[in-house]
Amino acid sequence: MLKKEERIALRSLGQKLPDLVLIGKGGVTENVVSQIEDNLNAYELIKVKVLNNSNDDIMEISEQIEHKCNCETVTVIGSKLLFYRQSEKKVNKNIQLVRDALKKASK
Repeated sequence: MLKKEERIALRSLGQKLPDLVLIGKGGVTENVVSQIEDNLNAYELIKVKVLNNSNDDIMEISEQIEHKCNCETVTVIGSKLLFYRQSEKKVNKNIQLVRDALKKASK
């Protein structure tokens, strides 16, 4: 579980991120879950946009993704969701930025 300071640090990093996954009227399908998994492994912190034609409630979508992808919702603002999950892959430049922000927040 993320601490308040960690959420704040991740939220500030998330403002500059592009929407990597779009969720439409199909909801949280296996394809969407696969895209989220791949992006979480590559970046640790990702932004997801729920399109207007989606029939599901944004909080339900957030809970489904948390459950299926074993990640944490950092924030929900409007139709945008920000998710975090620490990657087991080798640290790349993008992941290092996230980890540096978390270390600063923990101090």
